[in-house]
Amino acid sequence: MKTPVKDVFPGERRFFTLLAYQALTSPRDPAITPRPSALLLRARFGTPPLEYATCEAPKIQHRQANLGARLHPLAEYPLAGLKRVPQCSVPRSDAAYLTALMIEASLLKCKQYVRGRLLDVGGGHKPYKDKYFSAAASYIGVDYLTDRSQPDIVASALDLPLDNESFDTVVSTELLEHVPDPLRALREMHRVLKPSGYLILSTPMYWPRHEIPYDFFRYPYDGIIYLVKESGLELVRIFNRGYAYVFLGQVIQHTLPVFIRFRWLRALLNSFFLWCDRHHAYDAVTLGWTVVARRNA
Repeated sequence: MKTPVKDVFPGERRFFTLLAYQALTSPRDPAITPRPSALLLRARFGTPPLEYATCEAPKIQHRQANLGARLHPLAEYPLAGLKRVPQCSVPRSDAAYLTALMIEASLLKCKQYVRGRLLDVGGGHKPYKDKYFSAAASYIGVDYLTDRSQPDIVASALDLPLDNESFDTVVSTELLEHVPDPLRALREMHRVLKPSGYLILSTPMYWPRHEIPYDFFRYPYDGIIYLVKESGLELVRIFNRGYAYVFLGQVIQHTLPVFIRFRWLRALLNSFFLWCDRHHAYDAVTLGWTVVARRNA
């Protein structure tokens, strides 16, 4: 004779029946495997009664309506439309390959906005000067003087010693997270831009602490768009730094270095997550942003 199932506490059966119903009927991404826990709950407690379906239907329909919505609707994928993955400055076996690839792929799509007199704010040793900013008629770098920088002008991004409306293009790559007052820095870039001039800006949303103790911020989608608009600039384009699979691959490279010591294994992981990212656009998280903004007349 079977022992009857007893409630651990009053209402246990009702609670878990409702939980099973929500788990079984809530929408899920095709990339996510079925929920075996929901099947076990249904096997124990049976099919949920009609009253639960009636009272929970509006909430579930709302979740279904939002499932297909993109979290970053304006963001473009930097590898979209490319038949092949572009050449990257770091090898595929490098732990930072995925991030470097996405930054450089987005800058490749920004080349069309480079023109005239160009100012590079925080450009360090000017790694992108020849490959992505070569269309500029002249190139001036502003940065602090360190063993890793080659500035033409030594100055802070918060107080540029330059005339108003003196540059056709301003670029700033991987600087904004190190500036204690990012809005002031963007307003300085706006000030030195000529009317109809372009700002090309890249900044991370995820990256481990670096440039200690001057690592201040990370920027989500709404935050970077807000700063651009508050500085007086008009957003033209925004590129993400990969989808969720590139994000996951980069995090694994950072969190499990002991288990992926070999270069061939790092290259294999990078290739796998890059393939997944290109074929399964899961717009949940990203590594960062590249923005093109314009100063209006």
